Amino acid sequence: MQIKVVPGNSAGTVTSYYICTFIFASFYLIIDQIMHTSILSSSYRICSFRPYGDSHDEIDFEFLGNLSLWNSNI
Repeated sequence: MQIKVVPGNSAGTVTSYYICTFIFASFYLIIDQIMHTSILSSSYRICSFRPYGDSHDEIDFEFLGNLSLWNSNI
């Protein structure tokens, strides 16, 4: 996975998408360089396509924090 941050002294966003036959995953990283905080959120969607139905499952991972403290929501 390649990570790319917006240059300069501002918040940046990183987004990567991976698509497989039945799995869709996305990653988001938001960085505030002034407050030294970041948010990393990833989402996995496991889809069942027709003729199996229109339903899908979703698993989310979120990491919140700064240089000295972080929290996760898994």
